[in-house]
Amino acid sequence: LNPILMACRSELRLASIDGQRTIIMGPSFFRGYRKTCLKPNEILVSILIPFTQEREYIVAYKQARRREDDIAIVNACLCVKLGNEETVEKCYLAYGGMSYISVMAENTQKTLIGKKWSDDDLLSSACSSLADEMVVAPTAPGGMPDYRLSLALSFFYKFYLFVSEQCNPGSLSLTELSATEPFQQEVSKSSQGFQRVSTSQQNTDSVGRPLMHLSGIKQSTGEAKYIDDLPHLENELYAGLVLSERAHATFTIDSTKIEKMEGVHDIVTVKDVPGSNMSGLFGDEHVFADGVVTCVGQIIAIILAKDKATAQRAAKKVTINYTDLPSVITIEDAIAAGKFHKVTFRSIQGDVQTALSTSHYTFEGSMRSGAQEHFYLETNVCLAIPKGEDGEMEIIASTQHVDRTQMFAAKALGVPGNRIVARVKRIGGGFGGKESRNFPLTTAVAVAAHKAKVPVRVMLDRNEDMMFSGMRHPFLGVYKVGCTKEGKITGLDIKLYSNAGYSSDLSVPVLERAVMHANNAYKVPHSDILGKICMTNLPSNTAFRGFGGPQGMLMMEAIIDRLAYEINIDPVELRYKNLCRDGDKTTYGMTINDCHVERCWNKLLKSSEYYKRRTSIEDFNKKNCWKKRGIAIIPTMYGIAFGLTALNQGGALVHVYKDGSVLLTHGGMEMG
Repeated sequence: LNPILMACRSELRLASIDGQRTIIMGPSFFRGYRKTCLKPNEILVSILIPFTQEREYIVAYKQARRREDDIAIVNACLCVKLGNEETVEKCYLAYGGMSYISVMAENTQKTLIGKKWSDDDLLSSACSSLADEMVVAPTAPGGMPDYRLSLALSFFYKFYLFVSEQCNPGSLSLTELSATEPFQQEVSKSSQGFQRVSTSQQNTDSVGRPLMHLSGIKQSTGEAKYIDDLPHLENELYAGLVLSERAHATFTIDSTKIEKMEGVHDIVTVKDVPGSNMSGLFGDEHVFADGVVTCVGQIIAIILAKDKATAQRAAKKVTINYTDLPSVITIEDAIAAGKFHKVTFRSIQGDVQTALSTSHYTFEGSMRSGAQEHFYLETNVCLAIPKGEDGEMEIIASTQHVDRTQMFAAKALGVPGNRIVARVKRIGGGFGGKESRNFPLTTAVAVAAHKAKVPVRVMLDRNEDMMFSGMRHPFLGVYKVGCTKEGKITGLDIKLYSNAGYSSDLSVPVLERAVMHANNAYKVPHSDILGKICMTNLPSNTAFRGFGGPQGMLMMEAIIDRLAYEINIDPVELRYKNLCRDGDKTTYGMTINDCHVERCWNKLLKSSEYYKRRTSIEDFNKKNCWKKRGIAIIPTMYGIAFGLTALNQGGALVHVYKDGSVLLTHGGMEMG
């Protein structure tokens, strides 16, 4: 509200033991961050917002990451009072988000006074002045200085058009008017469809019935218990993580500042690992960094303290002395340095070079996909409880992979796997992010609990979790594609590069799936698809919904779009021409049988009224200069099951008790 109150020249009525006074909320009201001109003994009694006068216009704007209930990136309130012949008599331009306090563009206000609103140079001079005045420092909290400046200029431009239309109705074109239209939120609608089961089906037979999730009510009401909801145990300590702040460096640890710190019990490092410090799915990770860090977010040490606040405060006081080493960050860096995983994948069908050389059209290009944060609601959390005999320990963790949580802890502790019990009742979201990247945390916490001989708990804050864990693999695809005059693909030569991060983790099967999905749902008679894994100094990227499939399919869809626009064929028509049919082979040699993609395609075009919608969108885009709409229809052919066939199985132990109740023990986990 601050910019609105400032632009309105609101009167603030203040009171203190010394009496009352009234001030105008203007540029001198704020004296610093969270500091105003109010005296220490004054309180705000009332705010008077004056009515607008004739030919006075005021509009407020806000841009946030979400439209409702979110902090603004930039907000503004702009007010102008016009006199005869549309001369600017008063002008107040107030902005929030352009500094650590709400500010007024006083120089720009002076520039506009006396100018005619219809002058050709008013807009350009105002924007030029704002660009000089509303400068955001690159180090400002929230960042995005260029974007925030562009928002400040955009708000004024929208205000300029609004006032111009109010002064001279009909003077603006439809495209210009589109910038002034307010956003209208349509009423959200939803539906759920299901097929009725036969009346002859027994009530005890749940197959096909629309049953509610067994924990649905508990989860929606907050009654469901997650790991950090578990009661604290006697003598329990909290783990504060000392994480690497360098991508690649040697280091030494100086913990003298916390030796006498109240509430701090111990520090745990690589020296305290009783078993093997080597970990990871391919054995190329460390439980604790040992003299060298290879990414930001690696665990260097754990501080054990009486509570979370003390542990985190102590972790920040530990001094890590780094000596930086050369680092590899991007896929291009890895290609230039030859930093690749030893495993590659290549799928060849037919004679791609002959197919490309005889194609009517050939095009070369590249496409990349970025990283993506999992952003599960429940961050990584673990509770390790030593049992006090024979090295036994219970680990309660938010994990998608209970088996490896157990075995990696056993390896680090130097005990057989049967001494470790790993448990998980439910997790607060995972999306693949907890399939393997919880292991570094749970294993390190197990070592800490072993050393302290008391239960140890940790739940990462969001910033710690994002720093510590990996993301979806970024990919780079470099391709050469050929097609006929009619747009039928004849050959594809593509190289896929994935950014694995500092360790192998699940990058090998992720790349394998990307290679196998690089043709998506299209027939490519001749292909050469090569996949390579780039090793970099980033937190190890990992599983994510789709597991490499979306990255591979994205490359193919980019190629299809490129062909459509290069040879001027409707993308819908081009996609239809190249769809797989019965008897076609995939790029990895599998014959497709019982293929329904063409039927699904035609049914969706009809049921979605695609062409009707597209016509409506084209009409909308002609009338709107600043807001555009789009529509697309894209097929998907996704391979089910695991590439490693041994994983396509499961086991369960069912106990039926005398009272008729059943206890089911299985190797799966509940992800909610």
